[in-house]
Amino acid sequence: MRVLVADDDPLVCHAVCALVRAFGYEVLIAEDGLQAWEIIQREAIALLITDWQMPGLDGPSLIRRIRAAHLPHYISCLLLTVRDQRTDRIHGLDAGADDYLVKPVDPDELRARLAVASRIFHLEQDLREANMRLQELANEFQYQADHDPLTGLLNRQGLVSHANLELNRAKRTGQMLAIALLDIDHFKQVNDRYGHIIGDQALIHVASLLRGVLRSYDRVGRWGGEEFLVLLPGTSVEASCRIAERMREQIAAQPLVLPNHQQIVLHMSIGVANTSAELPDLDALVAAADHALYAAKHNGRNRVVCYAHLSPI
Repeated sequence: MRVLVADDDPLVCHAVCALVRAFGYEVLIAEDGLQAWEIIQREAIALLITDWQMPGLDGPSLIRRIRAAHLPHYISCLLLTVRDQRTDRIHGLDAGADDYLVKPVDPDELRARLAVASRIFHLEQDLREANMRLQELANEFQYQADHDPLTGLLNRQGLVSHANLELNRAKRTGQMLAIALLDIDHFKQVNDRYGHIIGDQALIHVASLLRGVLRSYDRVGRWGGEEFLVLLPGTSVEASCRIAERMREQIAAQPLVLPNHQQIVLHMSIGVANTSAELPDLDALVAAADHALYAAKHNGRNRVVCYAHLSPI
C-alpha cells in the first residue's frame, strides 16, 4: 500500500514518514498541497496523510479536489492538524476526510489508522477483481448464448442480433445488405452413411471454409441443422452472388478428409437476397433467401440462386 504524506514542515513530515515506513508501508512525500495533487494524478495512492495548513492548497481543499475528481480508485484521507475543536473536526470531515490525526502524532493511533486504510485498500482490490471476474463470466455467458457450440459460429440468436444491427446501418447509410442462406446438399446421406460424429465434423469443416472465404466485416452463423446464414453488409446483388459462388466453389473444392484418408465431397445450395423496398426487414429477407434456396434445390442443387432474378448464375 502506497502512502502519500503532504506537509510543508520538514520535521513533522520526516517523523510521520519514518513511522509509516516502520509499519511496513511505502511512502511518497509532497511538500505542499499542489505537489501532492500532481503526485495523486500520476501515482496510485491508497492513503493520503495531509497537513491542514499548507501554502498553495491546504489540506481540506486538497481533499475536496480529490473527492470531486472521481478517481478510478478510492484514496483514504487523514487530516494532520493541531486543531482539536469539534467544529474543526466536523469541517475536516465535511471536506471529505476519513479521519484526522492530532499533532504530535501518536504512533499507536497512526498504526491503527493505517490498518483501517489498508483494509479499505485490500477490500477495494478484492471487489475490483470480483467485478472483473463477473464481467468475464457475463462475457462468457453472452458468447455461449450467441454462438453454436459445435462450429463456434454465431447461432440463430447471434445472427438475428447482428442482422438487425446491419439492417439499421443499411437504412442509415442507404447501402444494401445481402444475406445468403446455405444448405449442405444431401447431408442426411452423410449422417446415414458415416454416422453423426462424421456429420458433425462435416459441419465444422464447412464452418472453417466459410470463415476463410468471407471478408473481415461479414458475419456467418449456423442457422440450424445443416443450414448456414451469411450477412454481407454493403454488398450489391451482383457482388453478393459472386461471393456466394466463391463460397460454393470453396466447399466443393475442399473435401472433408477422414482419418482413413477417405474423402467426402460436399456441395451446397445457396439462396441470396438483398434489401430493397420489397424486402425491408429481416423476416422478409430470410423468406426471400429461403425461396431462392428452394429454387437452387429444385434446379439440381450445388448452385447459387439470387432472389433478384431467380436464375442460376
